[in-house]
Amino acid sequence: DVHDQLVDVRTEAAQVIDAARAEAEAERSRIISAAEAEVATMKAEVEAEIEAARANALSGVGPQVAELATSAASQVMGRTVDLSAARPLVERYLNNPN
Repeated sequence: DVHDQLVDVRTEAAQVIDAARAEAEAERSRIISAAEAEVATMKAEVEAEIEAARANALSGVGPQVAELATSAASQVMGRTVDLSAARPLVERYLNNPN
């Protein structure tokens, strides 16, 4: 009868809607996971670039810092400080300032 057909149609429609919701949620989860993975990759790349730039900057200023440090130490101490002797100490500090 018509009433039974209507119940069947409503039941089938509810099942189709539930399946569509489940599929949409699964797709949403896949998209979020892919985006999170991409963000993690990008973050790692940026951190590596920053570290490379930092290392490059420090290596470029190392000789200047060593020269300035020995000059300042010479003035404070009132005697000449050998740049070649002080360079390893300055470079060690630049490589690990902590």
